[in-house]
Amino acid sequence: MIGESIIYKTLPPEFNFHLSGFMVTFFKDARTALSNKGLADNLITLVEYVLENGEVTNSKVQLLLKISKRTASRYLTELEETYLDRRGETGKGTIYTIKGLSKGT
Repeated sequence: MIGESIIYKTLPPEFNFHLSGFMVTFFKDARTALSNKGLADNLITLVEYVLENGEVTNSKVQLLLKISKRTASRYLTELEETYLDRRGETGKGTIYTIKGLSKGT
């Protein structure tokens, strides 16, 4: 299932355990799914970019959203909690990918 998420450039499925059993949620449209979760438009645009391109850097976020370095860092940190994985330490060369969608999975 994760492999197909990479191929079709969608959010990975959510796996939830309930008293009544196990539930898997698939997302066809990232924008709608993220909007329903209350994510701001700029953050949705950023997640969509990473889904489409596989990764993003702070510099690319600045150019894409026309925002300052500080705001780009804040957005990436916020998304890192739920949607993004950081590869590398802080600073130049740090890239962000979608959580759970590493190509080795």
